[in-house]
Amino acid sequence: MPIKQINQKRVSDIVFDQLKEMIVTQEWAPGDKIPSENEIAQMMSVSRVSVRSALQRLASIGIIESRQGEGTFVREYSTSRQLEHLTPLLMLSQLDYKALAEFRIILECHNAQIAAERCTPEILEELDKNFVKYKKSTTDGKDNIEIDVAFHLLIAKATQNPFIIEIFSILKDYLIMGIRKYQSFAGVESGVHYHEAILNSIKEKDPDKAYHIMEEHLKETLSV
Repeated sequence: MPIKQINQKRVSDIVFDQLKEMIVTQEWAPGDKIPSENEIAQMMSVSRVSVRSALQRLASIGIIESRQGEGTFVREYSTSRQLEHLTPLLMLSQLDYKALAEFRIILECHNAQIAAERCTPEILEELDKNFVKYKKSTTDGKDNIEIDVAFHLLIAKATQNPFIIEIFSILKDYLIMGIRKYQSFAGVESGVHYHEAILNSIKEKDPDKAYHIMEEHLKETLSV
């Protein structure tokens, strides 16, 4: 095995790692004002340029924020803020329908399973109303893509997991495109059947049944 060259980290990277660790370990908690650029440079015996670069990186990923005339503060934690950086990357990528279908199978089957355990009466009522609208739209021959996506978003909401909810909110436009493509080939009849079966399994509080029906439903999209 050939010996590989060891690349020394830039000073700004070391500063970034140490400052990030201070925040992750809550040495500097959300809402805390952190030392000034000059103070950090003196404490670490590094240049202000290195500190400035590290602080800019922390600000760019939403960990800290500068307030005019007050200083720099650790931002309050927000799931949506941490995940919103996915959006530009996704928008620049060409939609891979098979990859989207695989992602949905991996995540949404578990969503249905968890929803069957955690779904509140309020969300269950929303799911009921959604299904009525969905079934009526198919009878009327109207575009029901938004209603279809809303059904899956409600199941995500029923998990009560903030990461899952935010991920699905971010991916909403991609779900719309994926479902539209699927419906153009397969129609909407199977969607009505599966939505009703998934909804009933959630009402019955049967996690395994919910998982397998969702899996069967989403595996159809892989054939498109």
